[in-house]
Amino acid sequence: RQSYANITLKRGMTNSVELWDWLNRLATKSAKRDEKKDISVVLRDGKGDEILRWNLTKAYPVKWTSPTMQTDQSSIMVETLELAFQEVTMQRR
Repeated sequence: RQSYANITLKRGMTNSVELWDWLNRLATKSAKRDEKKDISVVLRDGKGDEILRWNLTKAYPVKWTSPTMQTDQSSIMVETLELAFQEVTMQRR
């Protein structure tokens, strides 16, 4: 049986609340503890065209780190998400 190490993703803040909604459901009593998702992580080139895609099966968050808000700096706010998953496949475009 294969096993995989957790994957850590980092991204700049966006106005999408889809990730926040999923994390919030898992943190509340209304969530099913086994609410896992099939997720794709996509690498794109400078034009926005897809180069590679990793498909994670039955992924779920194990750690989320919010961005540090520093008013004295003009840096990009980055959030970090660590995911555990059951299986991974890769596709080239």
